[in-house]
Amino acid sequence: MKFLFLGICLSIALLGDNVFAQKHKIEISKQFFVNKPDHYHDLLYNLNEKRVKRQSDQENSEFIKELANLALKSLKSHSDYGHKLIQVEQVGNVSRILLENKIKVSACRFNSLNQKKDLDMHPEKNVTWDDFFVCDVCEFTIKKSDNKYKVVEVGCVLHDSRTYRYARQPSPLGGYQPIDVDNENIKKLAQFSLDSITQQTMSKRSLGLIRVVSAKSQVVAGINYKIDLIVCEKDSTKKNKDIVMDHKNCRSCDITIWEQSWLNNKNVTKVACTKPSELESFSNVAATKRKRDIHEDTMVGSKINLDLNDNKVKDIVDYALSSVDQQEGSGVSHILSKIINASKQIVAGILYNIELEICENSTSQVDGKKCRICNVNVWEQTWLNTKNTSKINCNSPYRINVVESNLNKLNKQNYDAEERFELKKDFENFINTHSKIYSSLEEKNRRFRIYAANMKKIKLLQNHEQGTAIYGATQFADLTKNEFQEKYLGLNPSSAKNKILPMAEIPHDIAIPTEFDWRDHSVVTPVKNQGSCGSCWAFSAIANIEGQNALKSGKLLSLSEQELIDCDAMDNGCGGGLMTQAFEAIENLGGLETESAYPYEGHEDRKGCQLNKSKLKVSISKAVNVSTDEGDIAKFLVAHGPLSVGVNANAMQFYMGGVSHPIHALCSPKSLDHGVAIIGYGIHKTKYTHKNLPYWLIKNSWGPGWGEQVS
Repeated sequence: MKFLFLGICLSIALLGDNVFAQKHKIEISKQFFVNKPDHYHDLLYNLNEKRVKRQSDQENSEFIKELANLALKSLKSHSDYGHKLIQVEQVGNVSRILLENKIKVSACRFNSLNQKKDLDMHPEKNVTWDDFFVCDVCEFTIKKSDNKYKVVEVGCVLHDSRTYRYARQPSPLGGYQPIDVDNENIKKLAQFSLDSITQQTMSKRSLGLIRVVSAKSQVVAGINYKIDLIVCEKDSTKKNKDIVMDHKNCRSCDITIWEQSWLNNKNVTKVACTKPSELESFSNVAATKRKRDIHEDTMVGSKINLDLNDNKVKDIVDYALSSVDQQEGSGVSHILSKIINASKQIVAGILYNIELEICENSTSQVDGKKCRICNVNVWEQTWLNTKNTSKINCNSPYRINVVESNLNKLNKQNYDAEERFELKKDFENFINTHSKIYSSLEEKNRRFRIYAANMKKIKLLQNHEQGTAIYGATQFADLTKNEFQEKYLGLNPSSAKNKILPMAEIPHDIAIPTEFDWRDHSVVTPVKNQGSCGSCWAFSAIANIEGQNALKSGKLLSLSEQELIDCDAMDNGCGGGLMTQAFEAIENLGGLETESAYPYEGHEDRKGCQLNKSKLKVSISKAVNVSTDEGDIAKFLVAHGPLSVGVNANAMQFYMGGVSHPIHALCSPKSLDHGVAIIGYGIHKTKYTHKNLPYWLIKNSWGPGWGEQVS
């Protein structure tokens, strides 16, 4: 397999010759102490002899405020933008007369420079803990000498401001503190974790949150949240209020989320779930209130007309259409031409009445298509997870030549019946070609709608293609953009630890050929398949190291990506990562095992890292960053082997072969989301200008069936 991609769409993530990145540590403890500060600010205070013996409450209060301002100055080095004073408490007796005073200061760190500027301009603005991400609660010891005051000792506890109000008693250093399960931030984090839980448990259906059982937080370089929650599978993957939970397939999960709020960054770092079981088996979950339909406030017994474009109506129509096919029993399936009317009644559940025009799904064009009007009643009881057809009445068939489809405006454009017939036929071929299996007829119909919308995207890509690429129904053609990104990409620049790699020395004195392919030199292993795991970063890094090892040892070994997924603590396994961090992790682990010794599974191992150091075959020593100049990249590639790079995968979901040169808007270097390996380059002639332009030859990790096929 090879994938040809114009250089304008590439941005180098890193690379090396025997690659490694030097160690990088971030250590921010929950508590810090300054015994003899290198920095301190004197507070000048001229004593009035007549006031020394008697201080009024007002004078004492003003004095404490001045001490608090001095304390804030001493905190300057612990925040880029400074602190905002929230609360001051005196510890013991605070007096200008005493040689030593203690005060307790609660001060929150500004979230951004803009927030600081705003509050500096409007000091009268009232702020609370809720306006900040991180706050310090500090006890200061301030000594007086020659009428001057200076901070001599400070002990601080760092808090996540959103949870601190629920637990004002400091927890042990480095420990966890409990959080109210009704905390809004905890609820948001629980929802955020659902995609990771779905992926980790390899659930065939998406998961919905039933309840947060417990939650606690730990201050690290950010905040670690441990959340115990109950999730159940959904009977539909549509994200709307009509979702019904399957209470027979539920799990209890413990998750850990690492959040750095000031960087707007959070990652699920651990997922541990029980096997699926009935909801009632979890004794710590109270009986769940089952929601009625979203229109539960409607008068019982009355009919309500529904929006024909509503997602719920589409689901009911799909179910009704399958019921018509089963009743006909002729072996001829039908497709929807249009929905005429849709309504519902609140009964012991919801009774949907659908009037629709359907046509036989046949390829015969003689005398047009056989169509008919059908009236179908569907009775749904969401709390029982049941749906039944209670009535089907269809009139005699009639023939039409062209039928307009008003419901399925695929990708917001009308498809006539003929187009839908062809799409249905193409979709069936797609299913057979890629051995697709869907859990239900409803799911199959949903995938057809996604497939049809993607065909529109493919047409746009092909019409605007500037190279020679062919786009079509790849194995990913029934996936939404978000599903494709979550399952098959995984490059995560936001997880970077701000590490800067040294720049590579480019060999300027070498002459490079017009075309080059490392596969011709036995340093590239066969194409691998990452599956539905966002581990492209691991495959990209391993491809680089496999090439380096082959050049150095003369032996091509297939190395283990699963080792990185299980053992690399810097990245997020199937949740994404960075090649730079993968190289550093390999150095810390001591090296890599072979693919056969540590085989690929496509998910994080439930048992954790299974590394056997006695089986390590390849180690690395350094990593370097290659110039973004494409001439330099080519020279370095020829001299040092395959390179690990990040690309923008916008056009890759439907790529089938040729030189891919999509429009510039799809090639933003700010949106790199997929890790691959450059293994060569060449020259091709552009589609419209007929100019000769270079391309990069890419090794991907989506299996040998994807991309341009090698004869």
